[in-house]
Amino acid sequence: MCPAGLTGRFPHEYVYGVRKGNGMIDQTVMGIVIGILLLRFVLETGLLVLNIRHVRRREGTVPDAVRDRIEAATAERAARYTLSKNRFSLIVLLFSTAFAAALLFFQVFGQLEKAVALLGLPGYLDKLVFLAASGFLFFLFFLPFSLYAQFGLETRYGFNTMTPGVFLGDLIKSLSVNVVIGVPLILGIFVLVDAAGAWWWVLAWGLFVLAQLVLSFLYPAVIAPLFNKFTPLQEGSLKERLRELFAAEGLTLKGIYIMDGSRRSRHGNAYFTGFGKVKRIVLFDTLVSSLSEDELVAVTAHELGHERKGHVWKGMAAGVLVSAAGFFLLSLLLQFPPLFTAFGLAGPSVAGLFVIARVAGGPLFFLFRPVVAAFSRRREYQADRFAVRALGGNSTPMETALVGLSRENLA
Repeated sequence: MCPAGLTGRFPHEYVYGVRKGNGMIDQTVMGIVIGILLLRFVLETGLLVLNIRHVRRREGTVPDAVRDRIEAATAERAARYTLSKNRFSLIVLLFSTAFAAALLFFQVFGQLEKAVALLGLPGYLDKLVFLAASGFLFFLFFLPFSLYAQFGLETRYGFNTMTPGVFLGDLIKSLSVNVVIGVPLILGIFVLVDAAGAWWWVLAWGLFVLAQLVLSFLYPAVIAPLFNKFTPLQEGSLKERLRELFAAEGLTLKGIYIMDGSRRSRHGNAYFTGFGKVKRIVLFDTLVSSLSEDELVAVTAHELGHERKGHVWKGMAAGVLVSAAGFFLLSLLLQFPPLFTAFGLAGPSVAGLFVIARVAGGPLFFLFRPVVAAFSRRREYQADRFAVRALGGNSTPMETALVGLSRENLA
């Protein structure tokens, strides 16, 4: 039987005839995947240890440029916060790597696939249940870490304002949103794999991009209000200055809203959404309460800089290209049975491929993080320079805003 992709039809669960696979090849594939996991573990551990040592050496030291604006006690507390986060990241990294290796070594997904098959579910339902069960495994594993991060680490440093009820509510809402959005998308991909032959990945990629665009429109109006309350900014000097800021760039403000970020955290932030010349600004209430009016205008100008410098659409374009490469890679991997049998799966399937990507995808993308970080830093500098220009060359509000955010967030 010839591999899928060489025939006119590419069934979404292709049967290769040899369901147990080749033991030597399976072991080689398993070794490669575990090697990738260990490589990520070693590299990320090294980076975290270097950062911990650097922070320890400078603990409590205030840079000369802001010595008159940040107290030594605040700098020392910020160092302790950074050290706590890095140590926690080391623990999560250690356990998550061991968890992923155990899933592979003990072929947990293969056992799960067999258990779901015993249910005799019709159509694509068995694949959806398999994906849901696999996702539930990851959810259960990471839940204790999420709880500690929110109610332990963040509470210790005075940032957490979330109650257990809000945490539980967010979980339920997130699950509901993921089901409503994810199930139709995954089903669509299953159907395309069955119907479109070797070029299924092109259509699946198109469906994915379309879903992303639709979500970009739905998020501010439908999804975000499920989690937060958005109150229009009252008329006044701040609102007028923000309108003038956007008008100077030929843009129209559809709305300026204050978001109740303080329901969950004391960290502050700001963002804006919208396409074309119509924009919507969202300011966290924690940000509004901690910065002056001049500083709020500067922060908004920084966010506007991302738009005017094309960072938004360039980021979207990069995401489209990366997703195209990702779907093409998935189409190739779907034609390599040892990858699936190494995980204990019966054979190639899209559902199995999604689960494998969940385990091995993160470590692979980690290798590209330095490149992403470099581009991100460059964009932030560009947005800062734009903000200063938009404020008539006056850099003081941007400087004091950044210092204030650093002080309030212990960053």
